[in-house]
Amino acid sequence: MQLYTRTQSFLCVLCAFSVSSVVKVAHYNKKEWLMREELDSSVVRIFSSADNTRAIGMGFLISSRHIMTCAHVVADALEISRETLEMPGSDVHFDFPLLEDHTVIHSKPVCWFPINNHTRLGDIEDIAVLELSLSYRLPTGAKPAPLIELRDFQGRKVLMFGFPRVMENGDYVQGKLQGLDASGKILIDHILGHRTVMPGFSGTAVWDKEENAVVGMVVSIKKGIEIPPCYMIPLFTLKQAWSEINGDIPPQELDETILKELSRLINTPQKAKSILRNIGFPKEEIPVFSKPYDFWQDVLEEIENGIIEDGFNKLFSAVVERYPHNKTFSKWRKLWIVRK
Repeated sequence: MQLYTRTQSFLCVLCAFSVSSVVKVAHYNKKEWLMREELDSSVVRIFSSADNTRAIGMGFLISSRHIMTCAHVVADALEISRETLEMPGSDVHFDFPLLEDHTVIHSKPVCWFPINNHTRLGDIEDIAVLELSLSYRLPTGAKPAPLIELRDFQGRKVLMFGFPRVMENGDYVQGKLQGLDASGKILIDHILGHRTVMPGFSGTAVWDKEENAVVGMVVSIKKGIEIPPCYMIPLFTLKQAWSEINGDIPPQELDETILKELSRLINTPQKAKSILRNIGFPKEEIPVFSKPYDFWQDVLEEIENGIIEDGFNKLFSAVVERYPHNKTFSKWRKLWIVRK
């Protein structure tokens, strides 16, 4: 007996749009607006290939030419069986619904893990990656979503955007992560108000509201329950399926950006030694501080060589904690973690 139904086929749940929901928008803080900006530039709407006005599901931009989504969304868009084992070769159509330019873009699957209704922890299923056709370019404002792996999911507040059938202009649903289940998916409690995840959310990014970054992808709803739980595939599983996430970012560009920003932010011996002591960098191995750029170049080289365990993550986390409003460093930290 099938225990799960994908969000594309689950029966619609009517949602009430209350005045209180409108009032909440007016009270978004600056961080929430920044998250909306990142979300708007990366979320995509996938159409039926037979009708570019009928939304089938969602996806999100993970590089300048690649979209992450669910395999069952692609199958539904192409009107083929969800159990199709061979990667389809037909074009998949999508747009960026939250940007001004709604040009429909064509793409083809380049990664394919079809549905498996009997998954166990560690299995990869229902994941697809689409690559833009060569004749198409991204619209102005489109950019890859910031991604970050969570180590502790419990209680994390998240935001999801999709196109349920009853909301033709899209809808936002807030949720709270609960934890990993035996199939390797993360349970999301999405009954936090009037909104619930419905058909049309499959493949959408799950945005961590604290980190302002994607931590997973909506994949399924469990049927046979009055208030159906929602599930996401965590980022570490998505990376196993497609190891090139953010792979089009030149490593030298990433390294140079980090080096320059460290040199600008932490430009005295006192600041530098304080940060390094906090992350457990051996006191006797701290380089001589002459020029900030040269100093941090030596430090990064030592960390690259393994002088402390998980050194880059510790360093970047410490810097972001000390300088929480530094947008540049916070952004590149997330991309570095994904690349590593």
